[in-house]
Amino acid sequence: MEQLVIKKLLEERLAPDSVCTDELMSRHTTFRIGGPASVFVTPKSEKDLVTAIEICRSQGAPYFILGNGSNLLVSDQGYDGVVVHIGSDLRDISVEGTEITAKTGAMLSQVAHAALAHGLTGMEFAAGIPGSLGGACMMNAGAYGGEMSQILVGVRALDDKGQIVELAADQLELGYRHSIMMEKQYVVLGARIHLEKGNPEKIQAQMDDLWHQIFEEGEGSASSFNLIRSGTMLGNVGESQFTVLAKTGFAQRYAEKMRPELEHLMERHLGRHLKMICRRESEEQKQEADCQFENLAKMVGETLGIHVEIE
Repeated sequence: MEQLVIKKLLEERLAPDSVCTDELMSRHTTFRIGGPASVFVTPKSEKDLVTAIEICRSQGAPYFILGNGSNLLVSDQGYDGVVVHIGSDLRDISVEGTEITAKTGAMLSQVAHAALAHGLTGMEFAAGIPGSLGGACMMNAGAYGGEMSQILVGVRALDDKGQIVELAADQLELGYRHSIMMEKQYVVLGARIHLEKGNPEKIQAQMDDLWHQIFEEGEGSASSFNLIRSGTMLGNVGESQFTVLAKTGFAQRYAEKMRPELEHLMERHLGRHLKMICRRESEEQKQEADCQFENLAKMVGETLGIHVEIE
């Protein structure tokens, strides 16, 4: 990718302080790992977000939409493309009756607390999910028996042709951690959620109970992990219990870097049982991926003194 060419094009259309080069992704992921992004953009508005994506697409530059950076694993080699960071300028939330409308960068916890403040029930499950609304709609995020498909009315999105479209929830083909937007490379700009009137005290009590499970009883999860290798987004897996995506070259690269986070998560969330899920890019990689995954599982088990189950 022509780094300086893309940077110049972005600076011509966006605020200069919105664009930088060689930004360490470790500054923007909850695991604090990841090498430099060739170009890093923080749009100040929806218009800027759309413009940044249009430029990337027109130049054939690879790009990745970054929200809160939770549970995201980025290669030490960084990302040879444009990272479009949806930050605090795209987090507006409004409530009207039993509907909440929010921009893509709104944190799920913020939306859940806005619902609580207006006595609306149905989003308690999302209070402890460390992600943004856009990503949650994209992958139909959920936890503790609830998921976005149960409350989502529709989304405002940038489609693959550069058009801003309004899509109803029943058009999104929402399934387990999936929506059609993932396949079509749409970008969520905002969403509408429908909730029900409820008792604020009961809503607060349910949210408190979920937090109690997450932080005190060891029943929480680290949600799912996404893995970015240089220039490629490899996907995500799982929820329910702590899950790890193992791909060729992943285990050796991240085993040591993950150790402090694993220890922290096991101590605070998971008790003494760890479930690991292996996903392969192809059958040809089966033997090598399985070997590396077994090495990672062995390291984790021995380090933490726990039972490791491989699925």
